[in-house]
Amino acid sequence: MSVAIGLFTLTGVKALINMCQVTYYLILIYDIVAMIQQGYVFDSLVISRTMLHVLLILLIGWIGRVIIRRWAEILYRSKDETELLQGAATRLNDFLANVSHEIRTPINAVIGLTDGCIEKEENPAIRTDLISVKDAGKRVAEQISDILDYSEIDMKKLAVNVEQYMLSSVIND
Repeated sequence: MSVAIGLFTLTGVKALINMCQVTYYLILIYDIVAMIQQGYVFDSLVISRTMLHVLLILLIGWIGRVIIRRWAEILYRSKDETELLQGAATRLNDFLANVSHEIRTPINAVIGLTDGCIEKEENPAIRTDLISVKDAGKRVAEQISDILDYSEIDMKKLAVNVEQYMLSSVIND
């Protein structure tokens, strides 16, 4: 019976533990009554073993109910913490999206102005440096776009566009 109580503890249903205990006590009472009717003589060993079994089942049932109660408390707290973390993740995504939009405009301005300077510059060394600035700006712009895409995915606001494309253009780009 103690194994059954242990298994029922894993279900998280206290009523099953109570049912096991009540069933055990009813069977025990039935057995004692049957033994009395048959004229069985109860010595101190039988009485002490019977009391030990009663206490053992009582203790195992109590431990099972305590475990179930603690599990319920932990689950309740973890649900609260999960909600807090989801709220924090939403705020972080909003922040990243706003900051990314604010940074994107100056980066695009730097890329555009650098492009104009490259066309006007005649010195090859300076022109090479300006091309490096432009390339770095493009990489930053791509990273900002990735951040925006990830925040849209997290907020489930990503728009999927279905378009036809040439595979060779994707590979060459």
